[in-house]
Amino acid sequence: MSVLAWAAAAVVAGTRSSVAAGQWAAHAPARVLGALGVRVDSRSGVFVVPCESTIPRVIADCDGDPSMHALGAWLYSRLPAVNHPGFATWGAVACR
Repeated sequence: MSVLAWAAAAVVAGTRSSVAAGQWAAHAPARVLGALGVRVDSRSGVFVVPCESTIPRVIADCDGDPSMHALGAWLYSRLPAVNHPGFATWGAVACR
């Protein structure tokens, strides 16, 4: 699982701290955790989210520009194809 993707998803969901991000992940729907690549425990079948203290440690160790480019590429690869007559795509953004 990409901890950066998890952190980004938590921020998009409205969290404002690592504690809130940890709580968000603990209560996120299974489909969201699955889409983020959260590991599933082979014995219990339960998603195993990282400890809330993991987010600030990982982010502190990251070099910002390459990390943001990698995260952007990862998110872009998961965008659904926009095939609607009222929309045009420009880069990774759907424009109306």
